[in-house]
Amino acid sequence: MNTLIAIEPDLPSRMAIRYVCQLRERIDLKMHLIHVAEADDKRAPVGTGWVHSKWEDSLFLRSRNLIDQMVKSEKQTCPILGKPQIMAGD
Repeated sequence: MNTLIAIEPDLPSRMAIRYVCQLRERIDLKMHLIHVAEADDKRAPVGTGWVHSKWEDSLFLRSRNLIDQMVKSEKQTCPILGKPQIMAGD
């Protein structure tokens, strides 16, 4: 069974990961982690194409770092965790 877990760098996501890891001991399943990086301000001013693109890149990189740190710390209790997929969106 494939299991998709949407994660944020917060306690409920950590609890969900730990729960699925415990469940995996009883059921054969594959765990896939995903994080959707959201912008605080969804409006882009007119004429800011290059600047907006760089801003999105930095948002994505910041999200990647936060999620990677969380997953790295959770690997102590759940060593089967793979690399999470990070996507930009709403």
